[in-house]
Amino acid sequence: MQKNSAEEIKELIEENVRTSYRVRYTQIELPDPKPGSSARREMKIRTDYRADLHDSLSELLTSSHVPFRSHKVSSHSVEVIDIDNKNDKVRILIKPPNGREWRQQSYWNENLEKLSNWNRIRSSPDTRIEFEILRDINAKIHELGNVHPVELIIKSKKYSNIIGFVPGPFGAKADFVGIDKNGNSVLFISHKDGYNARSFQQYSGMSSRAGSSIYDHPEVQKFREDISKKETSDFYNTAYYRPIEDVDLKKKAVFGKDFSSGGTSVNNIDFFCQGRPVLTKRGKSITLSFTTRMAHRTQISQLERSGYTPTLGARRGEAYRTVEYRDDKVTGVRAGIFSEGYIKGRTHESI
Repeated sequence: MQKNSAEEIKELIEENVRTSYRVRYTQIELPDPKPGSSARREMKIRTDYRADLHDSLSELLTSSHVPFRSHKVSSHSVEVIDIDNKNDKVRILIKPPNGREWRQQSYWNENLEKLSNWNRIRSSPDTRIEFEILRDINAKIHELGNVHPVELIIKSKKYSNIIGFVPGPFGAKADFVGIDKNGNSVLFISHKDGYNARSFQQYSGMSSRAGSSIYDHPEVQKFREDISKKETSDFYNTAYYRPIEDVDLKKKAVFGKDFSSGGTSVNNIDFFCQGRPVLTKRGKSITLSFTTRMAHRTQISQLERSGYTPTLGARRGEAYRTVEYRDDKVTGVRAGIFSEGYIKGRTHESI
């Protein structure tokens, strides 16, 4: 049945988007319609994982054949989802949970705030962990640099006149973006929390939203073809995996869909990092490292050990998730490029 009203959309979400490996959302707020009003109704969904929930909602609406438009508005760091039809006009806002007082606090330092383009590059971190990392890095850069721009060293790479970091834009591979004294984005980091390869779920998806360089890759296409021929029940107790042969596919999964030998960007990042940041003074420079693991874009071999190897995988997922290839489709399955440790950390089988 076609979902038309805001109440039906709310019911669709409540019935399908549930807790999986972590809580997807805590509550849905939908005010009663005003009599005689044709104004757009706002549905607020609160979660600690806004980008993940946005992906889940987009996939749910697509699989349920509900037309929608996802787009950026200036007052929100996560894209809003508009659903317009003859019966209702709904805007879904993905918001942080109530009581997150830390979101009212600043993660930036004085030098960032003084930039002429600060209002343009400033945005909100998605999670408390990202907020704490940004706050700590920016405070240390300001302190160890004696309020001046610094030369920042990460592994052997040097970046001049750095004054701090801001969150990466919504949907980008970069979680943290290094800013120089002129307000330029010059350093891009993808970050994972945790202490090992099983602490995070995936490097990349493999749907069309992952980008054509991943979605259309022959190894991804073949894996999707083989997975889509299976039955949902095959995944009840088993995850399936396949090693990746093409090193360029591994690099795109880890460092971004636009990975190339050219200049770096939010989807062609400099570093993969995991853990908490550590900043120390080294002469006139400051070194930045992370406690668990670090890999520069030229060092994919650093992720070919200890369970970090990028691996094609498919596991049981929410009922609305699908893997499709031409006329074949399996539902209730989530596919992606995972760490080998994550996908093999459950009952698994090579395919």
